[in-house]
Amino acid sequence: MVLTENREMEGNPTNIHGTLIVERAHDLAAIGDVILPLIKSHKWIVKARELVMKHPHRSQMISKRLGTTDFAVAYVIYEDAKKTCTYINQNDLKAWHMNETELWNLSLKNIRLLLDDAIPNTEEYFRETQTGVCYFEKLGDFSASVLLLHEVVSHTCIARNDQIFQVPKSDLLLVAKATDAMATCVMGDISLRFNGSKSFLELQPIAYRNGWVPYVHSKVEHQFPVPLSKDEIKIYRKAIFR
Repeated sequence: MVLTENREMEGNPTNIHGTLIVERAHDLAAIGDVILPLIKSHKWIVKARELVMKHPHRSQMISKRLGTTDFAVAYVIYEDAKKTCTYINQNDLKAWHMNETELWNLSLKNIRLLLDDAIPNTEEYFRETQTGVCYFEKLGDFSASVLLLHEVVSHTCIARNDQIFQVPKSDLLLVAKATDAMATCVMGDISLRFNGSKSFLELQPIAYRNGWVPYVHSKVEHQFPVPLSKDEIKIYRKAIFR
């Protein structure tokens, strides 16, 4: 039996994010190299857990919150041929005699290998637009998961302490410079446009400060906020182009 989250499955039964829990253990030797981390909304994880709790004989999916942000990491078995995935649950870990730390390390190893296959040259990790926003979209639905790889997110023209990230979709990661008004405004605009669709990720911008945290701008450091509404974007545009 497969439990599904109806909103995400609507009209697309093979959506990579649709299948929630499959109640059978998998052979680790057969699928170990396709276990990957997938960035999700923390709210989605909470709803998924609540759904499973209504079926006490089911196992909970394994997840890890991304610092203090509104994002979380789920672990999936990805079937590339069908572009579908199965979320890993507690029964899987028991069958594999594996703990969550080992699962985390294995998933990061696999996404590094996936990245190496897709992009052998590190200089091509991010593309930069004329407005100063950098973006990464080269791993499909796992593009946002490169947030978990330090060697990737640090590889932009933006210094680490100035980086702001947004994940409007799982297949798109945006980076802007906190002290660049144009870039933060454009990043917010792009995220808002994507979030107007059926995106289940969040608009919340995040930053890395000894761990992942929600981005809060500092006037002392001449940083700019990221607009999160159409009205805010209009105000910021007027201020930038006046």
